[in-house]
Amino acid sequence: IISSVLMFSISQLRTMSMLGRTASIISLLALAVVVVLALVAIKLDHKSFSYVEDEEQETYESENIYTPSASFWQLLMRQFAAISSIGFAVGSQKLFLNIRHEFKDRREAPRSLGIALTSFGAIYIIVCILAGPDPPSLLFDAISSGVQRRLAGLLLWIHVAVSYAINSQALCS
Repeated sequence: IISSVLMFSISQLRTMSMLGRTASIISLLALAVVVVLALVAIKLDHKSFSYVEDEEQETYESENIYTPSASFWQLLMRQFAAISSIGFAVGSQKLFLNIRHEFKDRREAPRSLGIALTSFGAIYIIVCILAGPDPPSLLFDAISSGVQRRLAGLLLWIHVAVSYAINSQALCS
């Protein structure tokens, strides 16, 4: 009930400019804190996130992913999962048309989109590099249980609530 009330209150911000001034900045900061927590946990814990047993690790590393032991469907599903993850990450780009509508000078839209996509791509690449060669399948899994994980969960909830409000605003305007 509390979550529903809080999401409803965030959804009352009626324009993209109102969401952009406060809520989206808070959302991005919350997401940045979670990513930093996860990357620090990866660097400090030095644990392997490989999902293969230790005795199988040597054999696994020497095998090519495209060996006959992996079925065609397994390989296809892995590739679709990777593409889906990236698609989900950039799925909010559809909102740009609504945001462009609220620009003071709409001719600035292509420049703004270019800056946004370049920044997003650069941050994505930086996080991938910093996560190292063996990150967990979900970056959140790198954060060990306890206070930090609860804080990260709360911050992710804030990010999702604001994202929901932004998507709802675009649908209802």
